Amino acid sequence: MSTEQIDKIEAQMSALIQAQSETNRQLSQLAIIVAQQSQSTAASIDRTNANIERMGQRIDQQTENINLLNRRIDEYVFQTQRLIGKFADRIEPVEGRIDRVEGVIAYLQRVIERWDRIIARLFPESSN
Repeated sequence: MSTEQIDKIEAQMSALIQAQSETNRQLSQLAIIVAQQSQSTAASIDRTNANIERMGQRIDQQTENINLLNRRIDEYVFQTQRLIGKFADRIEPVEGRIDRVEGVIAYLQRVIERWDRIIARLFPESSN
């Protein structure tokens, strides 16, 4: 091999070593960037998991609140129906009594009208 060829090979080797050195430097920078992004991603995942956990707790609390409200509504409906039934039992006899009182009043009005006619016949001058 000639000196020229050796010099050429040395120059190429030197260029390869420089390129390899630059590639190693870039790979190191890339590894640092990937590590930082990995840490950032892990932190984001932790925050997201914490948020999901809090939302789950809130959903559980809201579910408990809804269940409590449903129980209260059911109790209200039950008590309302019970009271309506109770008052309906009382209203029926009262309505019967009202009908009888109205009948008595109608009878008394007829009696009063009859007495007014009798009095008008007996005392014609006082009816004017």
